[in-house]
Amino acid sequence: MNNKLIVIVLVAVFFGLGGGVVGQIVSRVYLMDNSFKVPFVGDIDIKDANMDGKNLVISNAKKVVVEQNEKVAEVANSVGGGVVGIFKKIATSTPSKTVIGKDDFNLNNYYKDNDILGQGFIITSDGWVMSNFLPKELADKKFATSSLKNLFQDYVIITKDKKIFTITNIVFDKSLNYSFWKVEAKDLPVRVFASNKDVTNGQLLMAVNWNESVWVSTILSKTPMTNKLILSSDDYSRKLVMASGPNPVFFGSFLFDLSGNLVAFINNDGSVGFIGNYVSCINCLLEKGLIKKASLGVNYIDLSSLVKSVSDKYPENGALITADEKGVAIKKSSSAEVAKLKNGDIIISVNGIEINKNNQLSDLIGSFKPGEMMDVVYLRNDKKENVSVVLGELN
Repeated sequence: MNNKLIVIVLVAVFFGLGGGVVGQIVSRVYLMDNSFKVPFVGDIDIKDANMDGKNLVISNAKKVVVEQNEKVAEVANSVGGGVVGIFKKIATSTPSKTVIGKDDFNLNNYYKDNDILGQGFIITSDGWVMSNFLPKELADKKFATSSLKNLFQDYVIITKDKKIFTITNIVFDKSLNYSFWKVEAKDLPVRVFASNKDVTNGQLLMAVNWNESVWVSTILSKTPMTNKLILSSDDYSRKLVMASGPNPVFFGSFLFDLSGNLVAFINNDGSVGFIGNYVSCINCLLEKGLIKKASLGVNYIDLSSLVKSVSDKYPENGALITADEKGVAIKKSSSAEVAKLKNGDIIISVNGIEINKNNQLSDLIGSFKPGEMMDVVYLRNDKKENVSVVLGELN
């Protein structure tokens, strides 16, 4: 009797456990997979035509990851309102009749998506737009500045809500390879510019273009604009290397983080420029209507990019002022020369910010405007020195 009772209990336990396992499998396969589109095993494979045909695979999927993808869609929708198109102005033609008929429609009265010449992004609420589109006339060295007004009257800017704006000014700088267009407007949507410290490796960024397509990728690294050992304090310092290259339809687009902050832009060759390089230039534009970049005027080696093979006197961080291939360490009549900095000095901080792999000298100089003063701490003959420097203007 006891043996039979034990057998019955064991059988009941076995089928009870088996039923629980089967129930869990059924619930995951049918409820999770069919209702929530979460696979039973493996990775989540999200196929989206707005990702240029590439599948976004999320390993070890969790609820927070699904919410992150919802966040991407939310931010893309919010920042899209800042994207504008630049079009050749349509000549005035006869409007359609009051009574609409099939013979009245004139296609020449309409701007068409395929006619877009370039796209830009609104950077101020009162109508400044940044774009990589540059009319070919501006690339001509013989182009007279006096003809600029006649040039920008040939174009219009159109917002995503189909508002057409006439252009009142164009400012451009060939070293930037970007143009700035001014329209008469107020209360336009604007975004915050991300700072250098807010941009990190592995960060997810998204690009939104004029036709509302979205491209998503992650930052692999923030790298110097050049691979030369000897750098200039006055160069634009950083570019971003992304995990995958954008499709050409996104060239000229802007990149945003998950907070909707403007982080970078995609150049016409597919490279990605960091917006932090241009903040001071943009500030000058807004204040004075001109693009100006601050200049210290030194060439240097970033000591944080080197690894010591032997112990020596040089610190691991800092900018070692040194001569370039032309034999120039400090540019003539530069702010550095006025401040009596010398070849061999090691600049270790600017305004209390240490120079290291995260803060290159050119990073810091680029955050200032011409005419601003900064406090420089440097080493000379193993002695720490301090000097105030008034930054000049890059010619």
